[in-house]
Amino acid sequence: MRRRTTSLALVLGMIAALVTVIGSVAIAQTTNAQLAFVNGASTDPVTVTANGTEVATDLAFAAASAPAVFPSGDYEIAFSDGAGLTTPVPPATAWTVVSGYGDDEGTAQAYPVVIEEIGAGEARVAVWNATTETQLISFNGSDPFELLAGEGLEPQTVPADTEVTVQVGEAPTPISFTPAEDNYIDAFVVTDGTDVAVAQSVI
Repeated sequence: MRRRTTSLALVLGMIAALVTVIGSVAIAQTTNAQLAFVNGASTDPVTVTANGTEVATDLAFAAASAPAVFPSGDYEIAFSDGAGLTTPVPPATAWTVVSGYGDDEGTAQAYPVVIEEIGAGEARVAVWNATTETQLISFNGSDPFELLAGEGLEPQTVPADTEVTVQVGEAPTPISFTPAEDNYIDAFVVTDGTDVAVAQSVI
């Protein structure tokens, strides 16, 4: 089965064209946004700061912070392993910042969480390649397909409380997880230079 993939630029265009209302996690005002952070590169735990303020601590490799509400604006994100970026965060949007891939190798990238209304008993899953190399991916037993660095599989609607699998390359076993109803899960393929893993950020 042919799988559609989407570039970061295309998703950003979708977000620019549509003001997204975030319902799964309360955002008190439309001037706010939501950010989560993933250690996508360092074997050592990292601390993350946003505009100099500590926002996540002791993130192990492939671990994600809990999502949190931030005022919209420009943010300088820094990981303690040296990764980082400066990114605009528009109001009423959600983003996961992952170290490892970026405009400059070994930095970081902000990935948009595309939140659209889903039906009762459903969840939404997106898969991103947050490494600097093309990865061979299989989603829920699909035929393997290439996912370029920084690109993502078009978000998939799946039944809630049903196992979802992501197979990366020739790993002996796929990564599996079970989304709850109304969850939006972004799964990021990451690497510390030796091991490849799948990190999950959940709203």
